[in-house]
Amino acid sequence: MILRQLIHTQRGLTLPELLMALVTSGILLGAMVSSFISQQKTYAMQEQASEMTLSARAALDMIIRDIRTTGYGVPTSGLEQWIDWVYDGEGTLIQFTEPIHIMQQENEADTLMLVGCFDAPIARLQADADVGDDRLYLRYDRRTTAFNPTQRKIFYLGRNENGIVTDTPSQSRRRSSIGIDTDPETPGNQGVDWHYSGGEDILELLKVVTYAIKIDHVNYEAPTPILTRDENMGGGAQPVAEHVEDLRITRNGDTLTVALTVRTATPAPHYTHPAVGDGYRRLTLTSAVDPRGVQL
Repeated sequence: MILRQLIHTQRGLTLPELLMALVTSGILLGAMVSSFISQQKTYAMQEQASEMTLSARAALDMIIRDIRTTGYGVPTSGLEQWIDWVYDGEGTLIQFTEPIHIMQQENEADTLMLVGCFDAPIARLQADADVGDDRLYLRYDRRTTAFNPTQRKIFYLGRNENGIVTDTPSQSRRRSSIGIDTDPETPGNQGVDWHYSGGEDILELLKVVTYAIKIDHVNYEAPTPILTRDENMGGGAQPVAEHVEDLRITRNGDTLTVALTVRTATPAPHYTHPAVGDGYRRLTLTSAVDPRGVQL
């Protein structure tokens, strides 16, 4: 009897109470989801900002390293007579008068071109070379590619004098015989001016490195600015860093100042850039560099 009375006297939730509970739960759940989404967006923007900073620093460090090496192993005079394979964007041969060449256009990023021996030696003499010899016998390093008379052509021999590769008639995988000319301003092929020892003296490859910003319209959802580095050896421009908008080079005496501006990958919500007017956050890093041994 008592149990039956308890069953008949218990009350359940009324419909208004149930609706109120559901509404309250929905509000709490919506607040939690909104907070989670907000935190995710904040985290994503912080991650983009971190990636932007790291990318800018890595790119700037690479440019600084190349600038510091610029001028090493470069002919001391008549540089325009030595370099005859590097052209600008309009197909005009660039006349180099010094190891650093800056191309500036109004309202566009600068293009920086550097001349020097930037890498480890490409080869070592296999046999002695006497004064007047216009052919060298080489043993290549395993990590390098052989010279050729078109782009991989100017060398620095024994850290002493320069020469141009005129022909490569015989070569194996790691050994090669190359014809050379140490004075391109004089008709004919001129030989070396000094004696060099086989197995000891090294050959280093002179390169022209170009830093420029290109817009990628293919690999991204929106046109994206990419900082590229081109060694002008036939391999084309290689990407260095994404979302790099601007590169500015200024001179003050022998010092070069490099300013690199990079942006986030996507616009930030509820943000407007004060100068550009879009939603991208930007960072500009600046560094002053003295090229070693180069008088500008």
